[in-house]
Amino acid sequence: MTVAAIVKRSSTRLVSIGEDADIRAVAARIGEPDTGAVVVLNQAGELTGIITEHDLVRAMATGNAGLTARDFMTREVFTCAPRDTDIGVMLAMTEREIRHMPVVLEGKAVAMIGLPEVVKYRLGKIGRLAEEAQQEPDDAKRLDILSSHLKKLPGDMRRGQIVDVARRVIVEQGMKGFTVRNITREAGLSPGMINLHFGSMEGLLHAVFDSVMFELPDTAGREPVNLTVAIINLRLIVKRYFEPQYFSRQSLLVWLPLFDAMLRDPEFRKKVYARDEDYVAEFASHIAKVMAFRQIEGDAVAIARNLMSFMDGLWLRWCHSSRDDTRPEHAAAMEYLESKVGSLAIEGV
Repeated sequence: MTVAAIVKRSSTRLVSIGEDADIRAVAARIGEPDTGAVVVLNQAGELTGIITEHDLVRAMATGNAGLTARDFMTREVFTCAPRDTDIGVMLAMTEREIRHMPVVLEGKAVAMIGLPEVVKYRLGKIGRLAEEAQQEPDDAKRLDILSSHLKKLPGDMRRGQIVDVARRVIVEQGMKGFTVRNITREAGLSPGMINLHFGSMEGLLHAVFDSVMFELPDTAGREPVNLTVAIINLRLIVKRYFEPQYFSRQSLLVWLPLFDAMLRDPEFRKKVYARDEDYVAEFASHIAKVMAFRQIEGDAVAIARNLMSFMDGLWLRWCHSSRDDTRPEHAAAMEYLESKVGSLAIEGV
């Protein structure tokens, strides 16, 4: 399949900005929904660079408010064309460790694709292939069909494919179906592959959790030099929660069996709670930094825990609505947070 097919299903928006745009304008554009990077264009409309969340945070850390997009953009931009294959683009992105790639047609950027959706598209193809392979009565032939396609995947993609299969098994069979036999049979792999990639079934379960719990952006561990940087860091974390791969109905289908297992197994519940508390602590650290710059007293941990509970509630209510647009939920979360720490608007934008 081609990049054009991925673009049709993509929720990632192409957002562009001029080379002379100041750093605050860049921050505002990257902070928009479904935007993880912006392309930089010159006056002729030609692609001259790309700015990711990581580039922005690194630039903000310098404390130089006079920077323009030209000053801190990544100039070596890896692009793809609509006719390129999904596997080729996926391999290029993983090898170069890039999360966003502009799609260029006749010298102009026409779309943006993200690594998660490229991987999801590819794994979806393998999932459909697995369903077809299950119709093959001969076990050896079935494994040959699947293995021929899995060999094309790099190690981390095979890992992602196993996680995708594990999620599907949990959705269809519940935690009772979460066994080595079921997962390896569905994936067309030998049992040893789970130990190779995850160490154990518990390691695989943690990977399933990671796939449905929002990933903290690159702001983690960076000390903000001023209030503006602290605000941008916090905005990026909230925005990440609402990205489609986490804030989705498909994620809820995975969580429901996990919730059931947590209610029945106290030890399992403790492990999930511990992982959740790690997220609360990281969230709280960024809230505390904004409060410190503004000299606001309060319990940042309590604010973080309440905010995450509120966002989870927004997610559940959105899941049983008929809307696909998550902007009202995102706005509600920001409104709650601002009621505790003050305005999170970026000055000068």
